[in-house]
Amino acid sequence: MPFNIQAFISQIDVVKGMMPASKFEVRIFIRNNSVLNRLLNTDYISFFAFSADIPGINSTTENIFLNGYGRVNEIPVRPNISECDIEFYMDESNTAYELFYTWISNVINLDGNNYKFRNSARDSYYDEVFYATDYYADVVIDVYGNTNKLFSVQLLDAFPLSLTGIGLDWNNIDLNATGEVKLCFRSMKISFASTGGAS
Repeated sequence: MPFNIQAFISQIDVVKGMMPASKFEVRIFIRNNSVLNRLLNTDYISFFAFSADIPGINSTTENIFLNGYGRVNEIPVRPNISECDIEFYMDESNTAYELFYTWISNVINLDGNNYKFRNSARDSYYDEVFYATDYYADVVIDVYGNTNKLFSVQLLDAFPLSLTGIGLDWNNIDLNATGEVKLCFRSMKISFASTGGAS
């Protein structure tokens, strides 16, 4: 059957158009993280990220013989969920970068001052990590269509796995400085605004 472009266009109208990739908001809930809460003294921070990845999902499988012989079958044994990469703009108040630097400093020891019995950064050891309950925070990514919110992605008990370096260059006088953070999390939950069935 030949492809019918008019039928395709009519289906776009049925689903009220296509979802834009540029309408989203990132919120980090820091109310239960005592260190980050002291830094900003708020329940959550919302900032302009110019790029955010909704984590992907796949399954790890194993090959088995269901009857002990014959055809090899693949069965899923555990789910794998990718990390969440967020690229953000550096603001004049340095709020975003300070937040992520302070946050990752509560995952791994970057500053000897985090320990009362150390007097300087020379005494710090990079192989020391803190307790998970001290650095967990929830992250919510709200995704919008052209007229309303489509779904929300909750990253529960998230923490930064990496914070990229900041590239500075005298030749980039017309560009804004940016950073990128990679988040891990214990679990993910997606809440859809509508429950319309797929067709």
